[in-house]
Parts: sequence; C-alpha cells; structure tokens
Amino acid sequence: MKRLVALLAISLFVAACGGGGGGGSTTPPVPVPSDLSYPSSPVDATLGVTLPELVPVVTGTVTTWAISPALPTGLNFDVASGHITGTPTVLTARATYTVTASNATGNTTFGLSLAVVPAAPTGLSYPAIVATK
Repeated sequence: MKRLVALLAISLFVAACGGGGGGGSTTPPVPVPSDLSYPSSPVDATLGVTLPELVPVVTGTVTTWAISPALPTGLNFDVASGHITGTPTVLTARATYTVTASNATGNTTFGLSLAVVPAAPTGLSYPAIVATK
C-alpha cells in the first residue's frame, strides 16, 4: 500500500510540473522590419493643396511607426500605418524627415525628403498682339 501511495504521489508531482522533458514550445522571433521606403520621395507638397496619400513600403511586420522631426503644419503622420496625408499650410524648405518602422525585434529607418512649395500662379494671360503696318 505504501508503495502505491508513493507511486501515486510521484505521478501527481510529475503531472503538476508539466510532465518533464523538453521545456515547452517557443515562438520564433519576429524578423526585424527592413527595406523601408516611400516610392514618391523626394516630395514637393504644394501649399494649400491636399497631398496625395504617401504610403510606405516595408518588408516585415511593423507594430509602431514614428517620424522626426514633426511634419510641416497641415500634414499628418499616422502612427498606426506610417501613411502621410493632409494639406500643408506653411511654406517649408526641403528637409529630411526620418521615418522609423519598429517591432519588438528591432527597427528600420528611411529619410523622406519633403518640401512645401508655393502654388503656381493661376489666371496668367498676355494681351493679344496685333500686327500693324
């Protein structure tokens, strides 16, 4: 009887410890994002004109996005997708904005060249020239 109780106690102990052996499953690490780019770079955004959405291209899984320095007034950076949208409201000299795509394993960056330029003049015309003799 003592032997049966001891065997039962050992069986319960092994079961409570997960059965022993191999240690359990492990999830492989997520690869570091790479090859980040914005196909439209460099960008000339026109003052007062809605910018066509800028969509990043990246290899791998991205969990967070960041940009530095902040974009010109009127332009927005989506920290969930890395998309850039908006209508610029201030002329801005060409600058490089560092976009960072990250996950738990690491990150990759891209230098987005962007300027806000004035709109071309509209309604410009010249009077007709009439030849005289």
